[in-house]
Amino acid sequence: MSYKVMDCESHMLYETERDLQLEISKIDLNLFDTYPVSFVRREVHVGGCIPDLVMVYFGQDPAYNIWPRTWSYRYSYVIWLLRERGVLSKEEIASLLYAPIENIAHIIHDLTTKDIIIENDEGNLLLADYVKNIKAEVVAIEAKLRDWKEALSQAVRYKEFANISIVAMDASMVPKSNDARNEFINNQVGLWAVSPGIVEWLIYPTMREYGIGHEKEHIVMSTIIPTTQTFWSRRNRRRASNHD
Repeated sequence: MSYKVMDCESHMLYETERDLQLEISKIDLNLFDTYPVSFVRREVHVGGCIPDLVMVYFGQDPAYNIWPRTWSYRYSYVIWLLRERGVLSKEEIASLLYAPIENIAHIIHDLTTKDIIIENDEGNLLLADYVKNIKAEVVAIEAKLRDWKEALSQAVRYKEFANISIVAMDASMVPKSNDARNEFINNQVGLWAVSPGIVEWLIYPTMREYGIGHEKEHIVMSTIIPTTQTFWSRRNRRRASNHD
């Protein structure tokens, strides 16, 4: 399916937001040409948010058989803490989790047994090189038939865990005024006008690399942990060529 620019219609193109969600779930965003693998999932629960669509792009095909059989949010949080801080003691991790050290002993055991985290000579913990070098980008999309202000407000919240945040709207209802579109620019949120088989970029989002919270780590890990990845659809992406 190809996606190109067309003029917006004067009537609603989608009956329900679910129809719009299904339309955009077909799209393979060409945002990361060199990322060979991506995952997509509709209506992802992230903290107090539920983005209509989340896409996760990996810089290389991740391994799926190195992780513990059990997984919870705390496992992801421990990995995020070590990714952010480099080296931590078990006591520091317990303090940051607001938990007694005995309550996280099984998490530390599971992650060290699988060589996901490593204990150094001083007894402190750090990420294994493979885990530290996982490169993944998260894209969160809010789909709305109308009411761009509500959609933008939600998309701004997605910036807490997503590298890119986008509002996708029925092409007949996208805001047309410069003031409205400047709201998207100022908030670094992208804007799509969506028609059947067609997507128009109205505002390009800002790619964010820093200041993203621990929820991103859990989203990324949920796509590769065997016990949770069944909720995600995997896509092997074709690299662009000079003839595309």
